[in-house]
Amino acid sequence: MIERRVRPAALAHSIVGALRGVGLPAADARSIGLLMAEADACGSDGDGISRLPQYSPRIKAGGINLRRNVRLVQEHPAMPVIDGDDAMGQPVMHHATELAITKAKDYGIGWVGAFGCYARP
Repeated sequence: MIERRVRPAALAHSIVGALRGVGLPAADARSIGLLMAEADACGSDGDGISRLPQYSPRIKAGGINLRRNVRLVQEHPAMPVIDGDDAMGQPVMHHATELAITKAKDYGIGWVGAFGCYARP
């Protein structure tokens, strides 16, 4: 067996190109591509480039909302809930993380529930 190594930056570039090719907006494709390449570099193969065969057909079929509008559906002081608008999970979870950080600064704890986002087939 021939072992081939790909630098994470080159892998990310390829993933970003593939995601852009199926219609993801540039900013989302870049953030998702970087996360997927990082997952592969850290040995979490199930969250890396191996996801493209599941993501691409679903995106092409319209099963993922490419123009997400994440919205707050329940507001609680330290525990809000957001609707990911059927978008890719990575950007929705980034939004949830930022919101949880804000809540933690304000209340000493922050937990965000999220639904309506795609991460796995």
